This record gives sequence, C-alpha cells and structure tokens, in this order.
Amino acid sequence: MNIQRVFLIFLILPNISFAARVILFKNQSAVIQSTDEKLEAGQIYFIYDENISKTGTIQLTTVKNNRAVGKVIEGTVNAGQTARLQEPHQVVFKKNKFELGLSIQYLNNALTVVEKSAVVSESVALTGNNFALSFFFDYKINDSFSAKTILGYEIYDLKGTSVNSLCENALSANCFVKSNYLTVGEHIQFYVSEFWLALGGTVKYSLSKSSNALFLDDIKLKSSVDIAIGKNFDLNQVHFIPVSLGYQHSLNISDEAPKNSQIYLSVGYGRGF
Repeated sequence: MNIQRVFLIFLILPNISFAARVILFKNQSAVIQSTDEKLEAGQIYFIYDENISKTGTIQLTTVKNNRAVGKVIEGTVNAGQTARLQEPHQVVFKKNKFELGLSIQYLNNALTVVEKSAVVSESVALTGNNFALSFFFDYKINDSFSAKTILGYEIYDLKGTSVNSLCENALSANCFVKSNYLTVGEHIQFYVSEFWLALGGTVKYSLSKSSNALFLDDIKLKSSVDIAIGKNFDLNQVHFIPVSLGYQHSLNISDEAPKNSQIYLSVGYGRGF
C-alpha cells in the first residue's frame, strides 16, 4: 500500500473526538485531526511534545472534514503529538535551499609576539578592536546541516607595549601590527531548534601590512579554526537578519608568525532562494 493510500484511509476514517493532534506521520507528511477548529489548506500548525515544547511546523495541503494532511516544513513531527494553529501575528518561514547575504563583524583581536635583543627576550601582548565586512553563501544540505562559504575583508590593527623597549629593532616600547586581510572561510552549520552552531576554518591573506613587532613576510598569510553560534531572525519567508557570536583560534605554529585569537560579533542581512 503506497503512502497516498495510507493517508487517504486516515482522512476518511470516522472522527475521533480530541483536540488537534498528529495521528499519523510518514515520509515528512503528517495527518492531523481537530474537532475544535476548521481545518483549511495552507494553514500552518505548530507541533508540540508532551512537555509543551515546540518540535516542528507543518503546512496543511489536503483537508477532508476535520482531518488534514500536512507537509513538514521545519523540525520533527511524531504521531501522538499535539498541534496548534499558527497565530496571525506569527511569521513562519519556508526552507530555502540557498541563502546569500552580507555581514559586518566587530572584532576583538589578541596577539602575542616574541621580541628579542642580544640580552633579553620578551612576550609582548598586542590587542585591538577592529571591523570586517563579509559576503556569505549558504547551501542547505538538509534540515539539519548546511555548508557556508564566507568571503571577507578584514581590518587588523593591534597595539601593545614592550617593557624592555624591544620593538622597532629594540628602539621602541610602542609595538604595533597592521594589516588588511582578504579572508576565505568554510563552515558546516548544525541547526538546533532556532539556533545554529558553526564549525570550520578561515584562511587570511594580507593585502597591505606594516609593523615594528613582526617581519612583514610573517604577516603574509595566517589561518584559523572557527566556532560560532548564531540565529537567523526571519523578517518574512525570504529575508532575514543573521546574528552570531564566534571565536577564531590561530593555527600558525612559529614564534615569528602571528598567533591571533579573535572573538567577533556579526550582524548582517540575508536572502533565501
């Protein structure tokens, strides 16, 4: 018996008197029954578990009397769960296969460099609050995972003080590193309820640089491992505002190359397709 016949049988079975409830779920489609309100094709229903926690969302496609078939558009659904009609002021979003957007990042950077002279060696801490602008492309693998590619431009300007005045060939206590980076990142995003967790990496290539604390060749390229948590605040079924908090940890291993740790807050605009 194919799935269409199974759902048809459930639609024409005698009514059972209880509140809106999922009575069958299979192949990302669900049958719900309600005796309290009129079911109509196109309606959105939120699905709740026994702890009254929302687990999924369905949209009704076929209605017969007080039963309807709905397609799962978000989360998970199981037989026996309760269903509640979406309130008029609530916004429910369709699942987009692709997402494009722009983000601006506020960066808190920390860098430690080792400065040496003929008689002394010192670790100098450099810090700076900077900004970056990035373009992202997000491809939805399934309801739980997506692959995100990020292209960006980052301003990097850090300063610190050497106790032994070891910067600028042991002539200055005021140390600095400046660079403008072209960045390329790749993340895998895991969706948990309304939030997502991203894991991945970023490679940064310096377009311009200056420093009295590092050799310029050591600023040319750096890479990091990234982790972030975020949420897309949907405006409608197409447009959204992505907000995330992330951390980048440097993978550079030499004493001379920048070992940068970066915390960032990102806010942007995105569009689904």
